[in-house]
Amino acid sequence: MRARLRQMGAGALLVGMLTVSACDDPPKAVPDRASREAALRAAVGPQWDQPVPGLATADLAQGADIYGKSCGPCHGVGLDGRGPRSAGLDPPAPPLVGDGAGALPPAAELHLIRHGSPGTAMAPFGRGLTDEQLVAVLAYIHDRRAAAAPPGGAPAIRPPR
Repeated sequence: MRARLRQMGAGALLVGMLTVSACDDPPKAVPDRASREAALRAAVGPQWDQPVPGLATADLAQGADIYGKSCGPCHGVGLDGRGPRSAGLDPPAPPLVGDGAGALPPAAELHLIRHGSPGTAMAPFGRGLTDEQLVAVLAYIHDRRAAAAPPGGAPAIRPPR
């Protein structure tokens, strides 16, 4: 019995040492915005400045529906970065309308929707959505961004109907 207790004590000590060691590891650094953008530019490659096929004709109603279910919890219903799940995100979910929104070209935004953004809470949606659905979400974001822009602000991506 004593031998068993000694074995258990040694095992508990080893587990405790491993736990302390693991807790002493410094937290992984979140890449800064410039580093994330450089990595994004490299990942998107030559498509960076190219138009996104189908963006001007995408189904806005479909994009709105998918956005509400998949994006709204973090980016907010109003695309303001204030969704119910946004509290505590580090870095926070960025607003998709207003100042600073739309600083990336559409191909880069589509890449982020499809593949997510490493070092952030932005999940990849490319496995669960078709290309058509991904483009519809991006078209919805662009449509809302254009509607929220002040007169003479960001141009709309689709011609007026």
